[in-house]
Amino acid sequence: DNTQIDIVYKRSLDAGQTWSPLMILYRGNSSTSDETSYVGNFAPVQLNYRERILVPFCRNNRFLLQSYSDDDGLTFS
Repeated sequence: DNTQIDIVYKRSLDAGQTWSPLMILYRGNSSTSDETSYVGNFAPVQLNYRERILVPFCRNNRFLLQSYSDDDGLTFS
């Protein structure tokens, strides 16, 4: 677990028949100069009332971060 780990995803617009290319949501080591920076424990959740996708995750098992999308995963904050 102590290596560069990227959070990646794919999208389907046809109920899982076909999938987009692999996209990177968060790249390990991209936001810090610390060579041991890694991410994990991500758990995406889609809210019913707004259809927002929340993606909480940890960096270095110490910092809780979160990204979100309001356009069904087309873009993330």
